[in-house]
Amino acid sequence: AGDYKFEIGLAQLLNKACEIHVFDPGPFARPEYETQYNITYHSWGLTPSTTTTTANGGDHYVPAFQPNVNVSQVQTFVETVQALGHQGRRLDILKLDCERCEWYTYRDWLGLSNTTTTTTRHSSLMDIRQVLMETHGRPPQSSQQLQPPDLFSALQQQGYAMFAKEANLFIGGTCVEFGFLKLHPDFWDHQNNNTT
Repeated sequence: AGDYKFEIGLAQLLNKACEIHVFDPGPFARPEYETQYNITYHSWGLTPSTTTTTANGGDHYVPAFQPNVNVSQVQTFVETVQALGHQGRRLDILKLDCERCEWYTYRDWLGLSNTTTTTTRHSSLMDIRQVLMETHGRPPQSSQQLQPPDLFSALQQQGYAMFAKEANLFIGGTCVEFGFLKLHPDFWDHQNNNTT
């Protein structure tokens, strides 16, 4: 948390030619980075649009995986996109290191949530080209959310191929970093034709 190395490196590589948005409910604002690197900090985290864990009231809730965050510090993926006015835009990289929220929010950023309507489905909401994420453990057995194989199946069904996987050995290998790239449907048609 509060480490901007990836974002600064990306800004330097692209000569500040893209918008970079960082979301974290912690106190990690770096105002000087906004003008220097075109990095905008937002003091909220990501929460799923469907209730899968204990609710803390209101329209939003703080999932059990973020016990130190209150309801005013979280937004759904759809709310975040709408707050930024980014509907219909291409998102080149979605980078997630959100301490287990990946297990609870992936339906939203893939457009698979039961609460998304045809007008706010992922395909029309944002075109996400690449997903970089660190998974943290696995969902609790009591979770109503899908299990780990379902997350990876959902990514593939939406056209994403894994291009990188690395265990984070500093914490016993329970966290794994993944990279997924969205490929043209022809790639998957070719793959399916070769396996039949």
